[in-house]
Amino acid sequence: MRREYEDRVACLDARSMGRDRDVIEQRIRSAADSLGQDVVFLTEGLKKADEMYQTKFNSPNSSQSLLMNLCWETVEYNTLLQQAQALNSSLDDLLPYLDPTSPRIGDVIASLQNMSKELADYFRNLFVKKRQPAATHVLIIMVSEERRNRKPYSLPVQYVPYHTIRDQYIRDLSKSVKLKMTELGMTTVGK
Repeated sequence: MRREYEDRVACLDARSMGRDRDVIEQRIRSAADSLGQDVVFLTEGLKKADEMYQTKFNSPNSSQSLLMNLCWETVEYNTLLQQAQALNSSLDDLLPYLDPTSPRIGDVIASLQNMSKELADYFRNLFVKKRQPAATHVLIIMVSEERRNRKPYSLPVQYVPYHTIRDQYIRDLSKSVKLKMTELGMTTVGK
C-alpha cells in the first residue's frame, strides 16, 4: 500500500517529470486512469457506508455516537469522490495542451505544480480510506502440551484477522491446523 501511495504521488510530481512531452502525457494519462479506478472504489465505499448508515438509523437501539460516526464516514467518501472527479477533470483538461503540433509544456507543468497541494491532500485521505482495517478482531489459534505439565504455555500457530466470522470457517481453520499437526507427528486432542 505504501509503495502504491509513493508511486501515485511521484507520477504527478512536476519536479521529477522533466520536459519531455511524451513522458508528461503518459504520466497524466496514467494518473487519470488511476483516478478513474478511485472513483469506482469511492462510489462502492459510499454506497456501503450509506447502506450501513441507513440500516443503523432505522434500528431502534443505535447510539448517537455510532450514527454520527457512520454519517461522517458517508461524508468522507462523498468528499473524496467529488475530489477524485474534479482532479480527473482537471487532468483531462491538461491533455489538449500537450498536442504534438504545438505543445505548451510549461503551462502544463505550472498547472501540475498548482495542483500539487490538492493532489497531496487527496492522496493522503484516499489512502487513509484504503487502509482502514477490514478487521476488528483477531482469532488466534494456539497449540499447547495436553496437560501443560512440562511447558505451562501455549504457542500461537495462526492469526486470523476478522470483522465477522462464521462457525464453519473456524472449524475449517482448526481442521487444517490439526491436519498439519498430524503430518508433523504431533498428537491432536479435542474435537
